[in-house]
Amino acid sequence: CLTISVEQFKSNRRCRLAKDDVVVAIGGYLGNAAIVRTNVAAVIGQHSALLPFGHPTPHDPRYLVAFLNSHVGETLFRRWARG
Repeated sequence: CLTISVEQFKSNRRCRLAKDDVVVAIGGYLGNAAIVRTNVAAVIGQHSALLPFGHPTPHDPRYLVAFLNSHVGETLFRRWARG
């Protein structure tokens, strides 16, 4: 976990984590997904993808995470992976 300055945090709006966002590993363990449980002052790095779920949302992000972490979801995710 690296520490960044307040200025860097403010300039990285697209990388900020918010409650109920889904984060997917795209480096290392490709496709492992997780839900951000609380609002935190944090940003993701280059080996993660952020899937903002929108706030408020009528959808439960747990369904997306369950699918992405399933055998079918992992197979589809790997099909589109590059590198």
